[in-house]
This record gives sequence, structure tokens and C-alpha cells, in this order.
Amino acid sequence: MKNVEKIRYMWNGIKVDGKLYKLWYSFQTQSYQNDDNPHITMFATSYSNRFPTEIHDLFTVRNDTDSMTDYFDKDSITLDRTHPEWERVTAAYIKQQNHRAKMMGRRGDTYSLQVEATINAETEIFKTKYAAGTTGPCKIIGNETVNLSLNHSENEIAAFTS
Repeated sequence: MKNVEKIRYMWNGIKVDGKLYKLWYSFQTQSYQNDDNPHITMFATSYSNRFPTEIHDLFTVRNDTDSMTDYFDKDSITLDRTHPEWERVTAAYIKQQNHRAKMMGRRGDTYSLQVEATINAETEIFKTKYAAGTTGPCKIIGNETVNLSLNHSENEIAAFTS
């Protein structure tokens, strides 16, 4: 994990040594392997935007390209709560969702405003359930994720959740 300090997670990709590798984040609460396994998949946005070795060292990168059959695939990475980078990736996912909501809100039409409200509601649920990488309830306060089930009095939990 020596390359972790070289990697920054942005709302629209991963920066390695200052170069942005564009991708988008997708959150799922279920997978084909396990019905209760929340995970985030990061999808590259282009076929030519292959992830560098620093990313391959940190994650299992999937690419099912088969040039013999003219099947081309983009790089993708899937990680769950057990991955050491879960918290950093969830923070980037939240930034992506906030950006999407802001862009929809700028359009101003009724549909876009409804989508903005839905994205904001889903993001709040995500923050509450999954952002801290634990099974307990949590809340993001500023840049800090606070797990409400660990060592907090009832008054502190009430203050966090209000």
C-alpha cells in the first residue's frame, strides 16, 4: 500500500501523480455474490483511459476486453467495506452525488429539481448507513465521519442526529 499517498480521489476520477483518470462511481447494496454486501464500483469513462500500475497495486482492476472477438471493455474496480480505501472512495462518491445534484438544480425545470431532491435524499441515506465503513449508524460532520454507535453518550448521539 505504499502508493496510497500518491492517489487522490476526486468527484470525477482518481488523480495519480497529478494526472486525472476520469471515472464515475456507482453504489450498490447487493451483488451477485451476496445479497447484503454494499459496494462501490468505479468505471473508467473511456476505453483508452487505462488505470496506471499504482491503481492496479491498490485494487483489483477488471477489464474483459477480448480483441479476438471485437469485444472492448473499460476498466472497472469494485470494492466493499472491507477494503482499506473504502472511506476515501465513499467520500469521493458523496462528492460526485453532490455535484450531480447541484448540476440538476441549475437546470431549474420540474424534472431536474425532482432528480436533485432524489439524489440529495439518497446521498443522505448513504452517508447515514455506509460512509464510515461500519455497520453502525454514522453521520458526516464537516469532513469527519462520526460512527454513532461507538463510545458516544445518548446526548452526543442526539446532537449528531438532530
